[in-house]
Amino acid sequence: MKTLQALAVVALAAALCGVGNASPPKASGKNKTSVWFQAGPGRVSHVFTMQQPRGIVRLTRLTTTYGIRASAAAMTIPGLAGVCVVNWDSPGNPAPCGRRGSLLVCTQSQEGCPMPKALWRIHLLKTGGPAGLVRFDFVVG
Repeated sequence: MKTLQALAVVALAAALCGVGNASPPKASGKNKTSVWFQAGPGRVSHVFTMQQPRGIVRLTRLTTTYGIRASAAAMTIPGLAGVCVVNWDSPGNPAPCGRRGSLLVCTQSQEGCPMPKALWRIHLLKTGGPAGLVRFDFVVG
């Protein structure tokens, strides 16, 4: 099933390759647990919000075309509650990523703290690399 989902994402990204520097983020599903955009080469930034129910953060995953360097940071209570996932290594903190064909999939584990129902503010940042797909999956429940 995951292989089919990855293939669908790659096919969708391939269909959108001709779109300018970056198309606006798009929500998938009625719960808006995934946001993606097709980014051009170089640096691209998007800030958007996602409404999530109260509960534990179940999933923070960043999927990009291989070779893209990106991060996603989500804040619900500034200075108190937030999550972050990156797709590159830093000294002493390797990125939690695996390659799946032409995609790099990074799933960051989060502390099991209860979160209130909230409108999360997400900052997706592509700092470099080729044009391609950047997708953020975020589930609280």
